[in-house]
Amino acid sequence: MRPIPEVVAAFDQGDLLRLLSNEGLVQSKGKLKATLENARTFMELAEKNGSFEAWLHSFDDFESTHKALIKAFKYIGNFSAYWLLFTWKEPVPDWKEWGPANGYTG
Repeated sequence: MRPIPEVVAAFDQGDLLRLLSNEGLVQSKGKLKATLENARTFMELAEKNGSFEAWLHSFDDFESTHKALIKAFKYIGNFSAYWLLFTWKEPVPDWKEWGPANGYTG
């Protein structure tokens, strides 16, 4: 079975139109298009660096990794980049400190 990013990266305009016509999906053409582009970016970074993890670990610290994710991928913002790193079990600052310092409360 091929990895999900590889499958999605191979989607074309026809696949995008098929997804957009599916009423069960969020109807945001921009976000769906970005998902396809992000899968391609993921695969390109993995190919250029030997693996996606190698690219991710090529940065010196959380801040530079966090900024690189935001720059490389569409619709990835401050919180999304933090959350991705956290869920991928990468080192992140403690949420109790980082969240409020970056405008997130609650």
